[in-house]
Amino acid sequence: MDVNCEFHVATAFVTINAVYVNSSNSKTNAMFVLPTPGTVTNCEIRVGEKRLFETAVVSNDELGDMKMKNPAEAGADGPQFDAAVADLFQLPVTGVGKGEHIEVTVNFIQQLEFVEGFYHFTLPMLFGPGVLPQGAQLNQIVRVQAAINCVTPGIQYDSATHMLQPLAQQQLQVILAATPKTTLQVA
Repeated sequence: MDVNCEFHVATAFVTINAVYVNSSNSKTNAMFVLPTPGTVTNCEIRVGEKRLFETAVVSNDELGDMKMKNPAEAGADGPQFDAAVADLFQLPVTGVGKGEHIEVTVNFIQQLEFVEGFYHFTLPMLFGPGVLPQGAQLNQIVRVQAAINCVTPGIQYDSATHMLQPLAQQQLQVILAATPKTTLQVA
């Protein structure tokens, strides 16, 4: 999974690219979920080589009635929906065959919190059971890169959870790789 962020003053522009595989023994329905208070501007999900699920510009206010009910209740016609959850983007993906790859690209914008003189960005990374390869380290699976743009020279940056390594720096921009400070292993 690749997470690319570009920060412009108080706004984050984020792109996430991920690939998942249906490792179950049968066809299944799934739900792509992204916890974000931001606005999803585009989400494209490719299943195998032929099928595409896509949506564009979906704010949390517009999610209205798009939450999947219990998949067991969905029946043969696919997922059912009920009320949305605040700050949680969801897009159903139906009929994923055994062994099929699911490629996800999602773009969203998010306002940054301004606390104690600094802008803060938080991206919760929670994965359901069986989503990540067993025994792998999270930093081997999730790669984060950020470009910070500033209107004045002397960009300052820090992270409570990640080591930030400068990859390139110009007068008004720095590009960073972010690596977790603690090594988390998938159980």
